[in-house]
Amino acid sequence: MGHFFSYNLLKFIYICLVITTKPWQAENQVRTDEVTNLYNSLNLNIYEKKFLAIAMSLVALVGFAQGNNLNDRSGKWNAGIVIGYGTDISKPSFGIRGVYDIVDAFSVAGSFNYYLKESEDFDAGYASASADLKWWDINVDGHWNFFRGNNYKIYALVGIGYIHSKLTTSESAGEYERDDSVSDGAVAGNFGIGGQYNFTEQWGAAFEAKYQVYSGGGQFVPAVSVMYRF
Repeated sequence: MGHFFSYNLLKFIYICLVITTKPWQAENQVRTDEVTNLYNSLNLNIYEKKFLAIAMSLVALVGFAQGNNLNDRSGKWNAGIVIGYGTDISKPSFGIRGVYDIVDAFSVAGSFNYYLKESEDFDAGYASASADLKWWDINVDGHWNFFRGNNYKIYALVGIGYIHSKLTTSESAGEYERDDSVSDGAVAGNFGIGGQYNFTEQWGAAFEAKYQVYSGGGQFVPAVSVMYRF
């Protein structure tokens, strides 16, 4: 046994290094011929070979996971600007968006969008009034990237959002002046589909179409974005 835990242990460590550090083939398969030759060169009894085979299998699993991590998009951040449109608000929006690829199949996205305000003015000479209506929303969505390749992905999304509105009014008549404002908000459920195509290693474009459901109504929100990948 002392011989096994000295010279042969060094050989075993070398085999582990071969499995976990050698370049992987396109099919993510280890170079089994080299590992097999090294394994057969060890002068071990049947029990020692069983122990070594089990240990090598565990290490191979670790190596397989590491090999996949070198090729997938896990741990990749994407950030960019968004242009969209809300059918219920009937205004275009501009915002920022961030996406984190947890693994190849699943991502999480967050966004903040500000809609162009709607303004109304009234002037009757002796009296005047104005009103501004503003909206913004914030969203957190989960993406299931059910169809994907090296440079693209198509995903289904589900998430939650919050839509906020604020109405500001101003009135004046002679010496009388009054300014007022009122705010409202609603929690929304997000459901939709989207996709992203990466033109280069860093730059890509995305399209998304989702429906926001909230108390008292809902709206369809198509959006396009330019994304930078970190």
